[in-house]
Amino acid sequence: MGVTLKSYDGTILVHPINHAVSDVQANNAMKNAIDDGTVAKSLGFPCTEPIVLSCSGGHNTVTGEYCDPQTVIIYDSSSYSSFVRSNYIPVSPGEVVRATWCRHYIFFDSSKAYVSGGDISALPGYTGAQEENYITIPSGVSYLIVNYYPEYNTYAVTKEGKGDPEIVILGDSIYGIGPYPFNPCYYAAENMKTNIADCAFGGTTASTHYNSDYDKFSFHNIADCIASGDFSSMADFTGMPPIFKQHRETLENIDFSKVKVVCLAWCTNDWDFGAALDNSQSPKSTNTFLGALRYGMETIWAVYPQIQFLLFGALYKTVTNDSGHDTDTAVVNGKTLRNFIDGMKSVADEYHQNFFDHYNIGFNSINASVVFRPDGVHLSYDVGAPMLGVRTAKEIELVLWK
Repeated sequence: MGVTLKSYDGTILVHPINHAVSDVQANNAMKNAIDDGTVAKSLGFPCTEPIVLSCSGGHNTVTGEYCDPQTVIIYDSSSYSSFVRSNYIPVSPGEVVRATWCRHYIFFDSSKAYVSGGDISALPGYTGAQEENYITIPSGVSYLIVNYYPEYNTYAVTKEGKGDPEIVILGDSIYGIGPYPFNPCYYAAENMKTNIADCAFGGTTASTHYNSDYDKFSFHNIADCIASGDFSSMADFTGMPPIFKQHRETLENIDFSKVKVVCLAWCTNDWDFGAALDNSQSPKSTNTFLGALRYGMETIWAVYPQIQFLLFGALYKTVTNDSGHDTDTAVVNGKTLRNFIDGMKSVADEYHQNFFDHYNIGFNSINASVVFRPDGVHLSYDVGAPMLGVRTAKEIELVLWK
């Protein structure tokens, strides 16, 4: 069993799900299937998901070297073993790149002569090394080098893809987890010949959320915002994850008249937080999971009837609010996760929309340590996220070009 990736240049790579495969081997394999942007642009396949310029696993990086941000002296591992630096990354003045787990930036001109450098934590809007921090390229700069924190196998520099998205993904943290490479949306975008916008928000639900701040980012309210064009109700709140702001800005700037498919990837949180499944007396009640799905789709259709909805059933996971039980055996508020997945399919059938059941895509208690992160819920960067991302791309293609 394995996951097959196809990059823009046609390279086919099969990564086995095997405990014997080290993190480094797996990470290298995944990065070899990710285009650095050059081939993507030459083939005209832009994607809204960021283009990877340099990242963990040896993709455009030099292990054991450190570039001093003031003197530009390159030190080897005997002096600075705690860092990894990137190679020269081509950039353009005015361009904004995103840096995750990066310590320093160093700018160079077109002849690779030093311009300036500094600590990324001093940049405006810095939100912590683990988040995507923005580096605006100044005038006269043609190349960038960054120094990474190598102890984290998730460092990366990316830039935004271009083009109006035809695909929008809404949902919870499975698709809205944050920076590459934990997010399956990146892998979906790499495998698609169209544009994908990730607008998922971790911890949210389709139905009314028990937390009023998170409720602003749940499906029923997002649907109201899309239909009205007014996103002011999705307001900042204390402790809001930085990725919420980024995904909200993406959502605000989408021209939904050009969107073909909206993917709905809520299910697990609604069930695990104890939401009601349905209310036959009020079938579009946003206090229920199925009612919120109906309400949200009909609200968006009232303004954008060309949109198709693609509903994704929940994944298996090892940890639930029913302590000691995985999703095979857990019961929350009298319901199993399967009850919610089957209900989601029934709503798709009501409206003749597409539904894909992700529960049986290959994740289980035996391979959980490989496909999940240690929390037993979110996907690993080397196996789980690429598996779901590639599958997502194929499912979207079935809807677009069936």
